[in-house]
Amino acid sequence: MQLLLVVALVNCFTAVSGQAAKIVPALQLVQSHVRYVNQRVVAFNGNPSTGTLDAVNINQAADDLGHAVEYATRVAQASSQLSAQDSEAVSAAVISLRPDVEGLLKNIAAKRPAFDRVVIGLFSVSKQVQTTLTDEKALTIALGNAIASKLSGAYREAAPLLLNEFSMAFDAAIGAYVTQSE
Repeated sequence: MQLLLVVALVNCFTAVSGQAAKIVPALQLVQSHVRYVNQRVVAFNGNPSTGTLDAVNINQAADDLGHAVEYATRVAQASSQLSAQDSEAVSAAVISLRPDVEGLLKNIAAKRPAFDRVVIGLFSVSKQVQTTLTDEKALTIALGNAIASKLSGAYREAAPLLLNEFSMAFDAAIGAYVTQSE
């Protein structure tokens, strides 16, 4: 019985090989940055005495996340076409990333009032958050397109649907920061 369980578990974990061995760790790096930014956003409360520094730290973490996404994009672009097995491994890494990205975006949208309370110069940082979200969306779409172009078979066919879901999640978060006058 235990042997059967071990065999089943081993089959669940596809070995990462070939080009996937380069792309999957890059996606895991992105995921670690997403989780770090999310931790900072969740803790952010717009406190007048610490809010400016907290907002700057969140912005720096978001910039670092952007660099990780750019790196993953370069890795994907430099990769050759993926086999079915490698496509499965890369797709699994992308799907693993999805709930973290969606959670981060929902938390950022929910924190709009806190970001509105923090002023740098004459303006709240909410406009900077909107700009950062727009930039991160573009980077994410570029990464998604780079990965999709390397996938094979059904994974390539499904990629646009997943990419659209990422895009819609970004649009919802960006929409939370759009003011009526825009």
